[in-house]
Amino acid sequence: MAALFEYYEGPRTHTNSLYGVYGEAQTFIPTMSHSLTYTQLSLKKVGTIGNVTVSLRATSSSLPTGSDLISVVFAGSTLDTSYGWITCTYDSSYAVVAGTEYAIVILLAGGDSSNYVGVASDHTGEYANGDSVYSTDSGSSWTSYVDDDLLFRNYGGYKSGELAGLYAVVEERFHYVDAYGVERYIEGTVVG
Repeated sequence: MAALFEYYEGPRTHTNSLYGVYGEAQTFIPTMSHSLTYTQLSLKKVGTIGNVTVSLRATSSSLPTGSDLISVVFAGSTLDTSYGWITCTYDSSYAVVAGTEYAIVILLAGGDSSNYVGVASDHTGEYANGDSVYSTDSGSSWTSYVDDDLLFRNYGGYKSGELAGLYAVVEERFHYVDAYGVERYIEGTVVG
């Protein structure tokens, strides 16, 4: 089971269109070191679209930089025509470091203004540990949005000894307080 770490679940007050040379990304800063194994994004498809690439990159001046640290490619045809959480499981896990800024990058092969991926975002700028950014050259350079955040959830694993106590099971989530005093939860089927 994976634990939920960094996340912003909305509300969805805006949507961004992803196709061709346009790219979307969300920066985040982990409050504790952990492995990142998958990210969930709120996406939908419009028309006929090609492969979607979701990756993790380092940042410089709060913008994505360098090559992908980990990535996943999936067929855009697997997306629904309405917004929903899509699980993007990376090709391997990556150890993110507390206090270091990273970016979740989303790119689409091809498409146009009638065939694109809708990316859910929020224009209220409520997520405190990052911002969304966009590219108009397939991810070579990036520009910050003003008060915009993509909806996302990062999942992964803890280092040994970080489960601290004060736990409860609510529906299909195991809630607990970690060694840093932060409430966390793990999703999965509870078997008793």
